[in-house]
Amino acid sequence: MSDDLRRRRDAVVREHMESENHHDFDTTIGTFAHPRYEIVATGDVYDGEEEVRAYFAETRTAFPDQRNELVALHHADDAVIAEFDLLGTHLGPIRALPPTGRSFRCRMAALFLFEGDRIVCERVYFDQATIMRQLGVAHDPASIAGRAATLVSHPVTIGRALLRRLRRTARPIVTGWLTSVDVRPAPDAGSCATPSWRMIVAWSKYTRSHTIRSPSKRKSAAMRQRKERP
Repeated sequence: MSDDLRRRRDAVVREHMESENHHDFDTTIGTFAHPRYEIVATGDVYDGEEEVRAYFAETRTAFPDQRNELVALHHADDAVIAEFDLLGTHLGPIRALPPTGRSFRCRMAALFLFEGDRIVCERVYFDQATIMRQLGVAHDPASIAGRAATLVSHPVTIGRALLRRLRRTARPIVTGWLTSVDVRPAPDAGSCATPSWRMIVAWSKYTRSHTIRSPSKRKSAAMRQRKERP
């Protein structure tokens, strides 16, 4: 790529982003050889001038002050990659979401794909959850509210995860018991000392001795043992 083409592409991307900030969408459309947006986070594709203008109308109705703050531009053979912050205030409806009145800031990356010195596609990457949390309609999964929302929304998935965790916790206890217990019947023990009976008794003793107690429970158990001693 020549230095001249690099400079022209750089100027086109800057004009494109600045015209979006001023809602000068005629100029924005003019930076394309063929207007096309691909919003990776949502899976939406807007192809052709009519769909792209509808995208502009929808997003600026929801976020009238939507704007970008350019961080850096990086050049490739067939693209310019822009790092930027997108900002806006949610003052209008967008799809099923009513206005929240909240603002957001989200770091994004956009690939401006070129043919010659005109854009043929803007492909945008960002974390949608970052915006939704700032608008108050999603929660950090590590927070109490996030955990509660996850449990309510995905009870089966959470239930299965808990079962897997219990199985992993129990497996070392079972393995340790199987390797330590002697299930051979005593020669003179009679019918009550069959292997199955001895296994039950051994399992009971093993689980009691390997129960994980909280510090307070361990202290109480130790005090009871001292009292029981003659």
